[in-house]
Amino acid sequence: MFSGMALIVREEGIRGLWKGNMAAEYLYLTYSGIQFLVYQQTKVFLKKSADMSAQKAVAVKSIGSTSTTATAISGTVKGTVVAAPLSVFSTVAGSSAIQSFVAGANAGIIATACTYPFDLLRTRFAIQRDVKVYTGIVQACRHIFRADGIQGFYRGMSPALIQVIPYMGIMFGSYDSLKHLASWLKKKAGVESSYSKRTITASSRPAATLSDKEQPVKTAGQFLLGLEDLLCGALSGVISKTGVYPLDMVRKRLQIQGSEQQKSMTSSSVSGTTSGSKAVMDKQPTTVWRCTVHIAQREGYLALYKGLLPGLLKAAPASALNLLKLKVKDIQTNNRLHPHTLQNQRIFLKLKVMDNQTYYHHQLHQQQNYHSNTMHLLMQSRLLKSSKFQHRQTL
Repeated sequence: MFSGMALIVREEGIRGLWKGNMAAEYLYLTYSGIQFLVYQQTKVFLKKSADMSAQKAVAVKSIGSTSTTATAISGTVKGTVVAAPLSVFSTVAGSSAIQSFVAGANAGIIATACTYPFDLLRTRFAIQRDVKVYTGIVQACRHIFRADGIQGFYRGMSPALIQVIPYMGIMFGSYDSLKHLASWLKKKAGVESSYSKRTITASSRPAATLSDKEQPVKTAGQFLLGLEDLLCGALSGVISKTGVYPLDMVRKRLQIQGSEQQKSMTSSSVSGTTSGSKAVMDKQPTTVWRCTVHIAQREGYLALYKGLLPGLLKAAPASALNLLKLKVKDIQTNNRLHPHTLQNQRIFLKLKVMDNQTYYHHQLHQQQNYHSNTMHLLMQSRLLKSSKFQHRQTL
């Protein structure tokens, strides 16, 4: 990797390391916006669908109970049979793991399909060396459209779409497994995840609050929780990227087909006329499977993992930040869908941090009310007795 960087700097200068950066910026901006929008909407849709299915299943099951005695058993059986698929769907769609996988795959497919032309432009700009054909985004779009039409912007999109589902499955699955492993290791080591306890003695409180009270105190482990999520996200990104990297390699090979750089390389490698160069261009594989076999036969199976290290160095921080942002978005969505939960948590925290002095004042006020009510009742009883005594004396 470092030798390749040194070669690029030596031949093209330091700016050669940023070729195609503008197209990449457009790609990342549009891809991230579409991905998070579709992800959140898909999760909300799945949650609402699960809740509606659960309600329908309960309603269907209750049909038998409202029937007459003669048809109660048959109605109950029919209701159970009809409600079974609804219950299964609500259980599956209500699972957080299934929701994350389906929403992530759907968001990845839609975002990839919408932003793929920027990905192709980034690759075309990056491979330019001897032949400088593309000078800008607009000029490159015009050149590709004149040469290949609309379909020229979507060369190699098939492996890009195919790799989304296994990539999301491996990433979310490995992330959950790593989180469980981290929780098990912390539990085995006896490390508290968020807070440690300390006891506040009477010397740190006024005389009205002499009772001991335990309060949570933040430690270094509390501030490292985000680092734990980032580490699990980075490792899951490395695992998923390694698993689907051959498809990524095939995608890049299909993207450069038809580019001026490849045409110049093919014409220089073929010691013949233009017809020989055209024949070689026609023999190039155009499908995912043929391109994979072509690379394995010509360059060996390890060629499917060329450039894996730079890809992992880019995928690790990107996956860590994406998973952390998705986790934060999930928490915000749950709080928005269930506002009473957040309100109850705030009320609980307010009650938990209530000062002891306020509690004692409340108790004292209740005792004073009790004593005043008792004295009032005693006075009323004494007045009643005195009135009765005077009435007897008059008689």
